Amino acid sequence: MSFLKTCFCRFIFIILFSGITYFNISCSQKPYHTTSVILITFDSLRADSLSCYGYKRRTSYHIDQIASESFLFQNTFSQTYFSGPSISSILTSLYPISHGVIRNSISLDDKHVTLQEILKSYGYDTAAIVNVSLLGHDFNYQQGFKIFNYVKGYPVKDEDSGEWYNSVFKNAAQLLKLQENNKFFLWIHCNYTHASYKPPEKYRDLFAKDVNIDKKYLHYRELIEAWNAEMLNKEDVDYARSQYDAEIVHADELFGQFIEELKEYDLLENIILVVTADHGEAFNFLKGRFGMVNTFMMRSFVCHY
Repeated sequence: MSFLKTCFCRFIFIILFSGITYFNISCSQKPYHTTSVILITFDSLRADSLSCYGYKRRTSYHIDQIASESFLFQNTFSQTYFSGPSISSILTSLYPISHGVIRNSISLDDKHVTLQEILKSYGYDTAAIVNVSLLGHDFNYQQGFKIFNYVKGYPVKDEDSGEWYNSVFKNAAQLLKLQENNKFFLWIHCNYTHASYKPPEKYRDLFAKDVNIDKKYLHYRELIEAWNAEMLNKEDVDYARSQYDAEIVHADELFGQFIEELKEYDLLENIILVVTADHGEAFNFLKGRFGMVNTFMMRSFVCHY
């Protein structure tokens, strides 16, 4: 690996994940390198639910393949268990108390310099594909992006070709196909691992056979209501976990198709690819809540270059 590329990778790491440093970089300074960057953030993807982190279930074949050729970070923590504040921290390298997005549905202030704005000042094309409205135009996450697309709805599979359409990954691949600038930064946010734990039908029984319970609660809100009414037991949570893991398998398949398209475009070996999450998911009974309760949740972090 070249010295310049190593320096540029360190530059990206520091901006994305230091969480404590504010960067005021003059546009007159020379860029470290011209390597393009793709940042993929999965929603609610806890590290220990991935096979590459030692999980007992085989949930992440394609992520594992990339991880085996990458830096796999063992101790990366979310700044909070809300998507808005966590993503704001990733894009600004600031703690929530500094950037002001302390919960969801608060706009990111223009005064905060983002990673995409820094790279844009160096001549990078910048684009984002998201499928969470909380990370959309209404809350100013488009700042610094030349292209900012919100993908509504869920992926649909073409049974003949086996490809999934209307996914953030398919939209991102189509965007890269039209990319002319050899310097670009692309952020993809994938919400397919988020509650309500309802993967496409073909995935639902992948791990459910491990759990011997009545499939009564099939929606996240039903789980919450049942827990609040003291009707939820460990077996119910185990079933929800089996469906969450199935969602990961589905998201991993979509990720794998995207990786294949990167290879087809001869991009994979010429980019920095960062795969991480905004936060994890708890699956416990702490503080009377079923879902995310611990501020410092382990999240996945894989960097390939």
